[in-house]
Amino acid sequence: MDPQTIGSIGENRTVGKLKQISSDELYGIPLKNVYLPVGDGRTSEVDVLFVTQKGLFVIESKNYSGWIFGSENNKTWTVSYKGGRKEHFYNPVMQNKSHIKYLEKFLGKNIPIFSLIVFSDRCELMKVDITTSSIKVIHRKDLIKRSQRYARSTLMFSISS
Repeated sequence: MDPQTIGSIGENRTVGKLKQISSDELYGIPLKNVYLPVGDGRTSEVDVLFVTQKGLFVIESKNYSGWIFGSENNKTWTVSYKGGRKEHFYNPVMQNKSHIKYLEKFLGKNIPIFSLIVFSDRCELMKVDITTSSIKVIHRKDLIKRSQRYARSTLMFSISS
């Protein structure tokens, strides 16, 4: 299977997991492959945008198996597969920071925005160093719990006209 198809499967599973949330604490609508204007006619693609009454969850979905290594400030991360094969991929934390920057440019900064990096349950997060408390790197199986935890700790917002 090609990487784009594998990625799309992961995004669909992430959306499916979000659709399972049925709580007064957190209700939302997951949107897949949201294109944000960045200027000069270019766009930036958010894998999954979860629009809730608590804010926007910007989700970078990674559908890898294997061992994951990375740091918040490294340009690339590594997935190591059985047999010793390794692949490098662009830092998903940096991807989401970019998405959030464009969202804030487009919508303003009065809407809470949360960054979630969601990995397949088939991978192992071996050494992932994140120091910024607002950035979470999790497995898909923890998505509902983590999202609801955000909801409990965040006041509802309103957009005034």
